[in-house]
Amino acid sequence: MTRPELTELDHLREVERLARAVVGAAAGECWLSYAVPDPPGLVRTHDFSPH
Repeated sequence: MTRPELTELDHLREVERLARAVVGAAAGECWLSYAVPDPPGLVRTHDFSPH
């Protein structure tokens, strides 16, 4: 059974819902933050900064 096509607005809502879920999961693992500086002693294993 196929799913019905989403309207553009429904598609954007689903993208936003999924993005919020990713941010929430990452925040729960304490490695994603836009507002709070890294905690003291944090050792990064990857450098995701643009070069």
